[in-house]
Amino acid sequence: MTRFRRLATIGLLSGVVTLALPMTAYAGGSSTNTYVLTENASYVCFGPCATATYFVAKGNATAPGLGHVHEAAFGTVLGFNDDFSCLNQSEDWVLAMPGGLLFFQTTSDTFCFTEDTNVNLEHGDFTVTGGTGRFAHATGGGSFDETVLTSPQVATGTITLTVTT
Repeated sequence: MTRFRRLATIGLLSGVVTLALPMTAYAGGSSTNTYVLTENASYVCFGPCATATYFVAKGNATAPGLGHVHEAAFGTVLGFNDDFSCLNQSEDWVLAMPGGLLFFQTTSDTFCFTEDTNVNLEHGDFTVTGGTGRFAHATGGGSFDETVLTSPQVATGTITLTVTT
């Protein structure tokens, strides 16, 4: 970021006054970065998880370049896929980190069952929808892959995030 002063000239009845006004210019415009976050989270269903429509998750993640990140997700179960092997879901996420918040929404999200009734695999793709602070005008997208346990109600995995600020 480069700081410089712009001169403004104002004409008055008997003369000219020059003011120094602070301005900020951004050298190079926007930047795009890709981060791979390692996450650990817990989740809660609203009602019994076997029949719940809504759930929330919260956790922590770390990534080189971002440091420690707090995460929260708010989800809706949309129904089964065609062969009943996965649930289709929709999620809204917020990542809180030094410098601001980042928001994203899933564009696809499947929670799939395995032969082990305690282990489920989730994959989602998402679009960045904005943020605050250094992420105020963020765009981008990414994906996540998680192993979700039924008991205890925890998830671990990775989030791959490409963000332009």
